[in-house]
Amino acid sequence: MRRLAALAFLVACDAQIPAFHGVTLGMTPRDVRTHFDDQGAFEAEPNADDFKMKFTPEKNSTVTSATFEFHSGVLVAIRAELSPNDAFARGQDTLVSKAIVLHRTRAPESVHVDELARDCPTHHAEAERLVR
Repeated sequence: MRRLAALAFLVACDAQIPAFHGVTLGMTPRDVRTHFDDQGAFEAEPNADDFKMKFTPEKNSTVTSATFEFHSGVLVAIRAELSPNDAFARGQDTLVSKAIVLHRTRAPESVHVDELARDCPTHHAEAERLVR
């Protein structure tokens, strides 16, 4: 738990990585539902210490789909499909900070986003692969 508190602190102090439609790593599931700025429905998928919330947008959204992954109740990963005209789809392909890796994979019709906490035991290896 101390490790996750440290992660939340680092994420809060990390100005390099932009918020994903009002959501930042370190939030609780309630925070994500409250602060996410797109309209649609959330569906929960619990799995032991890890927990996922899938977001299905309403029509005409620039967010095609999004999955929010939690570890011990703290948001540690965001995975999303965006239309190329979404504001979050723009920017560098990879942004790296002490606490977070943000990676964008571009295709002609969409942009896939992976934002991972580097200190999360579940996502650490994947985050470090994205850094390389």
